[in-house]
Amino acid sequence: MVQVDVTYTAGVRNVTFRNIFLEKLRTAFSIHFDNDKYSRSYYPGARIPQQKQLVFDNIRVLHDQKIDFLSVGTPVDVVTITNSSLRNNRINFHGNHAMRDYLETKVNLVNCVFSYPGTMELLANSVANKVIQLKTSGSVEVPKNFSAIITPGGGKITVESDLTGLKQ
Repeated sequence: MVQVDVTYTAGVRNVTFRNIFLEKLRTAFSIHFDNDKYSRSYYPGARIPQQKQLVFDNIRVLHDQKIDFLSVGTPVDVVTITNSSLRNNRINFHGNHAMRDYLETKVNLVNCVFSYPGTMELLANSVANKVIQLKTSGSVEVPKNFSAIITPGGGKITVESDLTGLKQ
């Protein structure tokens, strides 16, 4: 759209992805803004469109390759993953330099099965000053040598978890 002094923002809210089985080796879900020569999802100075209340229920990753389960390059308030199995696929927060503030995000993992044999990077961040609250509950660890780690990057991640490696 070519426009003069008009800015529109849009956000995704209250969406549930349910009963999905992922076989292909690729990023499963991406929440992002375009910010390139041909497409821009956010215009500087506009109100920041925050994605809200996204739920991923009964999602099964069927491969062990280390690929992003969820790639986040936009502000999102709450992400909830329930009754799912991620194998060795992480949640990855990254920016695209479209804005200065990617706002705070709460990530809840409830009743998920962790079956990766070894250390799994559960959450990674590369957005400067990003604030993330990670909470896991009702987790089931299948292999005895499973352990979860997080990579805060330049942000601040607080953790309340029942997972080996993240328990306090």
